[in-house]
Amino acid sequence: MALGNLISATAYEIRPRQEGPFEGGLVENLADLRAALADKTMIDALRDGTPVSFDFDDAARVHPVRDALMTFAFGSATARIEASQGLAGRLASKMDGRNKNCLLLVSVHAIMESPALEVIVWMFPYDRVIQRTGGRVALQDAFSLTSGLRKAASFRGFNLRTGFLSGVALDHQSSNADQKVAQFWIAKFLGGALHVQSREGTLLAAKVFRAANKTLAGDEIAQAALVAAIGQLRSRTDKRWTIQEIADTLLPAGASREAFATAAGHGPETRSPFDLDIARFDEKVKYRVFKLDNGITVSAPFIEIGAGVTIERSSEGQSRLTATGTIAGEALRSNP
Repeated sequence: MALGNLISATAYEIRPRQEGPFEGGLVENLADLRAALADKTMIDALRDGTPVSFDFDDAARVHPVRDALMTFAFGSATARIEASQGLAGRLASKMDGRNKNCLLLVSVHAIMESPALEVIVWMFPYDRVIQRTGGRVALQDAFSLTSGLRKAASFRGFNLRTGFLSGVALDHQSSNADQKVAQFWIAKFLGGALHVQSREGTLLAAKVFRAANKTLAGDEIAQAALVAAIGQLRSRTDKRWTIQEIADTLLPAGASREAFATAAGHGPETRSPFDLDIARFDEKVKYRVFKLDNGITVSAPFIEIGAGVTIERSSEGQSRLTATGTIAGEALRSNP
């Protein structure tokens, strides 16, 4: 997918641990830069980058890099300069002796027939390409930039609370033997985490439910809360979930939520949204739902067919379910 029309850009020269001021500003020669950034090989590599999402510390979704990206996209020229300086300072502070001087470029692109915008953060080798004129800079040889692209990150969105939450990151040093060098772009500078895809998120959710159920062995009420949460989770196919949201919204305060949270841990993957793959989830939690012809519905999570639940098939092709077991608890419920 090609880049949309280049609307604006800023460029700054960065040295590791530099405290500022940073040489750079708004890019003046956008036409030259637009042509340079249209390099197909470079764009294809970026589009195939690693999915990432911002690692938020609170529900307010306050994050310095995301806030800067929003400013680049929708802020005034003065605000963009301030955001650029802040981002340059953040990058310099995250660099050390393993990093070399670089050019930090931020470009803003239109998305065809949409009010959404794309902001791309680029990191190129330092090459003294900046020529400053007042409050703006000219890139003396914009076309030389693409040959040495080290890292980039692309985020898209609207000017909304839900915009710019996730994107893709490209790191040409990701296979470097020194993992501290390879990880500083996504984890330290962007302040992000690998985005949890549907498969990984679903498997993680199933694993956490199973671990929590095992921990709660003997506590029928808490285990019943897990079963109820599973049912609610499966019924909300229109929603993207995080592991943390499952705990906070589907489980009551108490033993079930605590066991689930303990099994999940506190890693950034627990705060990354994913689409639930119901078929894969059911397979991993051994969740089966049977509707009988007498109106009774039987749901059986964490149970292997044959271990208390048997299904017999007749010669006519009909199936008959039999469930046996000792009643450990009983509750009378009525619909509100």
